[in-house]
Amino acid sequence: MFFERLKILRENKGFTQEHMAKALKISRPTYTRYETGKREPDYVMLAQIAAFFDVSVDYLLGLTDEPSFESKSAPKDKLALEIAKLSPEKRKQAENFVEFLKIQEEFSEELSAAQLTGGTKPERP
Repeated sequence: MFFERLKILRENKGFTQEHMAKALKISRPTYTRYETGKREPDYVMLAQIAAFFDVSVDYLLGLTDEPSFESKSAPKDKLALEIAKLSPEKRKQAENFVEFLKIQEEFSEELSAAQLTGGTKPERP
């Protein structure tokens, strides 16, 4: 199902396999194997392909016939799609930044709680 939908999406956009390979930063033979069903993409590449065509991964995998993100099984997460378009190095930086934000938020919550109770300030991580 995946390889059939991939080919249909590409052809509907009028793109060549070469164009798709360049857009996804993979070799043309690798892309061709995706379309012929001789190879399956990893989950990161699957997310990149879904983001490129602005369809859900569920649609690509044949779990739904609704390509849009409005289906109940695939809520639209624009940030995740944008991150999936990044290079592996930039994706790692994005993951690290998210971890930083989570730690910063936890620290802020601890600081607020300490100020409300008159307790001591939490130590910075």
